[in-house]
Amino acid sequence: GLRLDSAGRLIAADVAGGRLLRIAADGANVEVLAERYEGKKFDNLWDVVLDRRGNVYFTDPGDSTVEEATGSVYRYDVRTGRVSLVATGMAFPTGIAVTADQQHLCVAESRQYRILMFDLTDEGTAKNRRVLVDFPDETRGTFVGGKFDPRGMAFDAQNRLYVAMWRGGVINVVDVETESLIRQYDAGGAGATSCHFHDGYLYVAVAAKEAVFSLKLGVQGFDSNGTLNPKKTLP
Repeated sequence: GLRLDSAGRLIAADVAGGRLLRIAADGANVEVLAERYEGKKFDNLWDVVLDRRGNVYFTDPGDSTVEEATGSVYRYDVRTGRVSLVATGMAFPTGIAVTADQQHLCVAESRQYRILMFDLTDEGTAKNRRVLVDFPDETRGTFVGGKFDPRGMAFDAQNRLYVAMWRGGVINVVDVETESLIRQYDAGGAGATSCHFHDGYLYVAVAAKEAVFSLKLGVQGFDSNGTLNPKKTLP
C-alpha cells in the first residue's frame, strides 16, 4: 500500500517488515512511523489510506482465516504519533479506503469476498460494522463472478468505490449509497492488486503481467489532500 501525504511524502506499508513508513519526497530519508501496538510487533501491514487530517489507517491481516478471523485495522495519529486499534476480528483485511465525506471507513475482507463498512467518529474510532457488499461467487449477467478476493481500493469524487479483484482480473465498482455492484471493468490481467485515479484515468497494478494498466474513464478520483471534483458519469 502506498499513499502520498499533503507534503508529497510517501506513506508505505512494509509488508515483510511489518512497519508503517514515511519516505521523504526526494527519497533521501525514510522514517518508521509505527511497528508495534501495545508492545506487540505488527505481522504484515498490507494497505494504507489517509484522511483529510493526515491520519493514517492501515490493515494488518496477519495469518487470519475465516476460521480464525484475527486481522485488524489500526490508526496512526499524525499529531501525537500514537497508534490505536480501530477494528479487529476480520478474515484477512487488505484494501482500505475512507469515503469522500470522511464519515465512513471501508475495508476489503478478502477471505470473505466482501467489503465491510464502519462509521467513523471525529476521534477516528470506528463503530457500526456492517457488510457494504458481498461480491457474487458466480457470473450474473454481465458481471463476471467467482471466488475473487478484493484487494486495493479507491474512491472517485462521487463516492463510488473501485475495487481491484485479485483472482478475477477485474475492477468492481460499488455504489456506496445503494450498497450495490454497479459496474465492472477488465483490469488487464489476473492479479489486480491496487488502483488509483489521476486526471481522469484509473491506473491498475496487475501482478500476473508485472505491469500497470490505465483505463480512461473521464472520472475524477477523490483526493484526501485536495477537493472533490465535478460529477462525471461512468462510461
